[in-house]
Amino acid sequence: MENQKKSSVEVCVLAAGSVVEGNVKISSNLRLEGEIKGDLACNGKLVLARSAAVHGNIICSELLSDGKIQGNVVAKSFVSLSETATLHGDIQCSQLHIEKGAIFNGKCTMLKTEG
Repeated sequence: MENQKKSSVEVCVLAAGSVVEGNVKISSNLRLEGEIKGDLACNGKLVLARSAAVHGNIICSELLSDGKIQGNVVAKSFVSLSETATLHGDIQCSQLHIEKGAIFNGKCTMLKTEG
């Protein structure tokens, strides 16, 4: 057992009904089901549930959103907006996926991928 690699991935969860006021910095992945009123910096993957809302700017590695964002997004790799997602703000990313039904009001700047 000592030679087995740990395959767990750290994920911080902010539950539905929770509201955080102020800027938030997370060093791991984040699954957001509640609401953040302030800027959000996440070193890993950011997943917004349908019940989630962010009222501020977001910086993350990658973003998968089913929720609502009012602010600008900078993602190192990709942004994916599902059919239930709403984003009012600008996006900077290297890959963008928007499903039919998603609402995106802003501009997008495509970043060069490294390599």
